Amino acid sequence: MEFVAQPMGALRLGDYLISNFREKRWSLFRASVAFVKNSGVKHLYSLLFDFRQHANIKISVGIDSNVTTYEGLVNLLDAIGSQSELWIFHNENSSSFHPKVYLFANSGYADLVVGSGNLTEGGLFTNYEAFIHVELDLQNIEHLEQYNSIIQYLDYWAEPSTNCAIQATTEFLENLKSNNYLPTEEQVKRQRREQVAQAYQRVKTNSQFKPFGRNPVPPAPHQPPIPIRVPEFISGLEEPNIPTLEPTEGQDGLFKGFVMTLQQTDVGYGQTTVGKSRRSPEIFIPLKARDKDPIFWGWRALFKQDVNNPIKYDRWGVNMLVRGNLEVINMMTWPIKHDFRLRSEALRRGAKPGDILKIERSDGTAGYQYTVEIISTTAPDYQFWLARCDQDTGRPNSKKRWGYY
Repeated sequence: MEFVAQPMGALRLGDYLISNFREKRWSLFRASVAFVKNSGVKHLYSLLFDFRQHANIKISVGIDSNVTTYEGLVNLLDAIGSQSELWIFHNENSSSFHPKVYLFANSGYADLVVGSGNLTEGGLFTNYEAFIHVELDLQNIEHLEQYNSIIQYLDYWAEPSTNCAIQATTEFLENLKSNNYLPTEEQVKRQRREQVAQAYQRVKTNSQFKPFGRNPVPPAPHQPPIPIRVPEFISGLEEPNIPTLEPTEGQDGLFKGFVMTLQQTDVGYGQTTVGKSRRSPEIFIPLKARDKDPIFWGWRALFKQDVNNPIKYDRWGVNMLVRGNLEVINMMTWPIKHDFRLRSEALRRGAKPGDILKIERSDGTAGYQYTVEIISTTAPDYQFWLARCDQDTGRPNSKKRWGYY
């Protein structure tokens, strides 16, 4: 048994989970957590996808306090697959579902963490959290009794007879969202922006009262801290010395937008001879970009396998607001190819090589999932967005550049 504290300790909850998901010796993963967000799921998505190939997974999640998000649960459900179980626990009385238990086991041993960290980026890496880490030898009768007691509680939090636990399906999660049990990521961010606004106002009105220091903490892996900008709707905050707030659990660190330079293959028409077929209207996005933030595109939770082509996956009927017009766009991807495609004449129309495609996520409440702009090479802000296209495709002859923000 050992005490573990983050973020300054040698081991953080996210490090512990990543290490154990990579272990082939475990045949079981059980967890019960209060809150789940995309910011946490993105760090474990591919690991859970691989882990489920050789182990059983069963997770219970709470939806109290409007913290757990719809997208977080949809992608967690997709990561663990149909052979695993995701349960939603909620009591309509005033009790909050608040455990944080993570258990790996096989026939002889179990490895357990119980503490304060949720399945969010803050809970996994950057928040101040504390845990007890316990290793159990299941050949030891006392350890086995303790293990069985833990399993008993984990089972209780996934027991439908309590009338508080329901096994998650995509349809059930959609119903929870539609009936205001689950906020979207955008709704949570909006609430966080309001909190940030209040914090800035407090800094401004109490500029002489600063009893607390501001110390850096180690960032989550591969996700450097992104400062929260002063919200535009706050007036009178132009003073240059107002401090920048670092992201916390309320800001999940997922990217809001994607930018990419367009090439002839994206916006050209190819064959123009009368009677000959033109090139299909497809925007080619590198797989590196898709895999940098798969949740941004809904990969793989919202994609369906093509019944006629098992190595192709599609996300049909994606509503995008393209330069002010609502367009229905299809996404498609082939894991064996180098690109991920958006098929739409509206995206190709009016663009030329060198222009920048700019896509931002929307919460869907206005009837579309993304907003799209084409930044012309002559636009005043072209250089600003070009600087954010700071990644290459990894292919030697490709001039395409892309990035997230």
